[in-house]
Amino acid sequence: MIRYPAKPINQAKKLAIKEHLSYKEIGRRLNIPDSTISIWCRDVEGNNPRKYPKTSKKIREKIEKLEKGVFKDLQINRILAKVFCGILYGCEGSKYPASNCIIFTNSDPELIVSFVNLLRSSYKLDESKWRVHLQIHSN
Repeated sequence: MIRYPAKPINQAKKLAIKEHLSYKEIGRRLNIPDSTISIWCRDVEGNNPRKYPKTSKKIREKIEKLEKGVFKDLQINRILAKVFCGILYGCEGSKYPASNCIIFTNSDPELIVSFVNLLRSSYKLDESKWRVHLQIHSN
């Protein structure tokens, strides 16, 4: 086990507090494993990146604004919602013959929200069975 002096520990905490960097980015800058950085930054207030969407008021407000989606200015009835939902799924949905689920992939959050809202307004679905696989990249 490597013992680090106080200087890199303090630098890591400073980067976490002032620049809100991820543990991986701090680790790259200081050439220290990100698992070590996460241990050092446990006591740093408000630095757990996994809690940001749950606790950040600004992020929650931004997500609520996105709820309207791409079709926010259109008056859409149920039939038109089915058509738009089918078009979006035809472009961005998975088409595996053996799958028994809906898979929709896109990097634009507004388009994803729009698809989910169209799906909700088009069909009666049991949302308790929904599962989401989310991949978040730093870029």
